[in-house]
Amino acid sequence: MAWTTPQTYTAGALTAAEMNLIRDNFLALKSMLESIGIYGSGADTLAAEAFSISVTGTQNVTSGSDVLLTPDALEATSGSEYSYTSSGVQAISAGIYWCNGWVSFDSDSAGQRQVWLEDSAAQYNRIILPNASTGRDTAIGTACLIELSDAETVKLYCRQNSGSTLSVDFRLQMFRVST
Repeated sequence: MAWTTPQTYTAGALTAAEMNLIRDNFLALKSMLESIGIYGSGADTLAAEAFSISVTGTQNVTSGSDVLLTPDALEATSGSEYSYTSSGVQAISAGIYWCNGWVSFDSDSAGQRQVWLEDSAAQYNRIILPNASTGRDTAIGTACLIELSDAETVKLYCRQNSGSTLSVDFRLQMFRVST
């Protein structure tokens, strides 16, 4: 079953054909997830590799610089496919990985905040929040699929331009979705 581009709906009741199209698209997505090993076939559970490593840390971030966030704690892991180093999370085996980074900036002052992921080849999914507010914490998440080689490391970076040094809490998680 293939994905069908859904229509733009207007106010009013959906017809049986429109409801069936929505159902068929969900089934197409389920089939795709099963084919790459994220969704357990028939078991309605996530595959064994679905959660593999999560690292956390707290760090000071100086204004105007790209800052590599260095993990200081292993929060959880399942399996031996990953390790963490002072620069990020290392995939032991090549594959396609779902990578998720989250950074919370403290409420020191207004300014721009940025968060992104990197491997040895590229920068991914740079999220820019142009107007953080004084007196309010700012949380930014970024996530994407990254194809990694054996022993390649995913790194979480951030940047801020408030004019002062801010403290950030962060988390980096990843799991392999395909070999």
